[in-house]
Amino acid sequence: MPDQSLDDGPPETKSCLILLGAGIYPHDSKLDVKSVGASAIALKSYFLRTMRVAREDFLDLFESSSNATAQLKDVRLHLTKFVTKTDGYQRNVFVIYAGHGLVQGGSFYLALASTEAEDEPNSSLSVAALASVIKERAAFARRFVILDCCYAGEALKAFLAPDAFAHATGRVFENEEAPVKIKDLKRGTTILCAVDKDTAAQAPKELPLTMFSKAFMDVLNRGHSDLPEMMTFGDVVGVVANRLPDDLQPFLVSPDHTRGNLAYMLRLFPNPAASRPKEPPREQPELPRKSTAWVVEDPPPPPPTRHWRIIVALVVIIIIGLILMRVMSSPA
Repeated sequence: MPDQSLDDGPPETKSCLILLGAGIYPHDSKLDVKSVGASAIALKSYFLRTMRVAREDFLDLFESSSNATAQLKDVRLHLTKFVTKTDGYQRNVFVIYAGHGLVQGGSFYLALASTEAEDEPNSSLSVAALASVIKERAAFARRFVILDCCYAGEALKAFLAPDAFAHATGRVFENEEAPVKIKDLKRGTTILCAVDKDTAAQAPKELPLTMFSKAFMDVLNRGHSDLPEMMTFGDVVGVVANRLPDDLQPFLVSPDHTRGNLAYMLRLFPNPAASRPKEPPREQPELPRKSTAWVVEDPPPPPPTRHWRIIVALVVIIIIGLILMRVMSSPA
């Protein structure tokens, strides 16, 4: 999918997608949420279809029975293969997780289908380990991480240096205008979290998707008439935030923006609702003066028809006949 920075477009882009998480947990059924599975399918379909991620560049680990160690290995190999074969191209790496976030002992974990109820943290995927693999294997790519889970904002620490955390959290939703235009945004990290680090995400049973994914997919699929033809992450999340309750606000930040803030500078998503340029009005041919008056004024009465002329003639003949009969019958 071609993308655009806010000035000149970058070289041809190749994208890969990694999908993680689970909606059904065979060994920890209290975590089951069916709408999470539907959300994962919707997200996957969008990125494969609209963002044109090639099938061979898609790693589907959603509801995989593999344990966390095996899944991390798969992610590492997938990224290595993708980076190797796309040498010379601009690279987008999308990592999406849909499921349950678990906070334990100051660390953040992502539940997997292999997560066990008796040992949730150790049988789940460490976000710190995942972040390490992404930053190492996709160091020269544009990295986008989407987390639809409880306490998702907790993941930010894993992508930041310790002294940068306070600075970055103060810039959430800051739609900054870069003083210097960057022609080629080659690398960086943007993280989109369904909720902040203190909030549990919501997935009401009456909704087909989680609350975050429903709002997010609505904006991606329908767009917004006030936004340009190509939308940034910031554009999309701004609309999503307006559609969600105040206590369930998404969390968007770019912890690594040394080459420019990808969240607000890179136009990634096509806007289906973008207004198209209006065609100039067509010139109407000027009507003749008589025809114009014909439209404005009451039309003149229609001319007598042939039938009316016959009737008038008959009436005249009858009248003349009556007069003649009266004259002839009168005494001399």
